[in-house]
Formats: sequence, structure tokens, C-alpha cells
Amino acid sequence: MVMLRSLRRIRLSTHHVLLWFFLTLLLGNAPLALAQQQASPGNCTHPDPATRPECPEATAFLAKFQDALKSNDRKAVALLVSYPLLVTGAAGRVHVRSRAQLLSSFDGIFTAAVRDAILKATPDDVWGNSHGFMIGDGVIWFDAVIPMKLASHPTAPGAKYPFKLITVNRATP
Repeated sequence: MVMLRSLRRIRLSTHHVLLWFFLTLLLGNAPLALAQQQASPGNCTHPDPATRPECPEATAFLAKFQDALKSNDRKAVALLVSYPLLVTGAAGRVHVRSRAQLLSSFDGIFTAAVRDAILKATPDDVWGNSHGFMIGDGVIWFDAVIPMKLASHPTAPGAKYPFKLITVNRATP
């Protein structure tokens, strides 16, 4: 009888050890799987069916934008924006309508978290679709923008337009 109780304790103990092992294995890999899912490469350096042909221009724009932001050249940043610029955040959506408005609200738009996400981005983070190009989880969106003076006139197919920042999502990072 005593031996039977001991065997049951061993079996129960073994059962708990196995359960603990499998839970640890299952849950222990969850953060890794989540990190891998969040760090998926952009489709400009890892093409997929949605990859756009303007990827080289998009990655060049990102580098130019990062340089202006890194050197805190606010006027250069303002020149790389298409107005009105859509800015989203916890308070909702705001349209920044001019360079002067951007410059007066610069620190509120390009918060430390937004700046950090932009400056840490690499060409591997650039992802594009029919809505434009973005980095990370969409902290910024940018695309080739037809200048206002050409918007009403037909242009030659394949014409190149300058890339501009079109959206800043402050709640993303």
C-alpha cells in the first residue's frame, strides 16, 4: 500500500514535470515568435507580389529624410513634406497645412519616439503598397507626389515625381 502511494506521487510528479516542460517550451517561445512577426522585413529588400518598382527611390528618400532629422535641420525636413501632412495620435487626426505650421509644431509631431523609430529604420524596414511606402509599423508614410503645378496637366508615362512625407503616426512606436 505504501509503495502504491509512492508510485502515484512519482507518477503525479512526473506528470507535473512534463506539463511544466511543455508549458515552458510553448510559452518560452512566444516572445521570440512575436518579435519575429513584428520584425518582418520590408518588401523593398525582400520582394513580394505587392513590391513597387519605386523601391530604390523610396529607400533613397528615407536616407535623405533621416539625414535631415538626424542633423535637426527642421527646414530641410519641412521641404520633404507634402502638405497637408496627416498627423495621427492619441488625440485624433490633424492636418498640418503649411511649412510654418509644421515648424511651429515640430517637436509635437516628431516626438522622441517617432524620431527614434525613423532614425533606427534601415532599407530592410521599407515596405510599399498602393497607398505608398512606410517604415516599421507605419510610423511614417511617404510616396512620390505630383507637384500642384503639374496635377492638372497630363504628363508623360513613367515621369518621376519627388518623394514626400505624407503621414506621421505618433501612436505607432
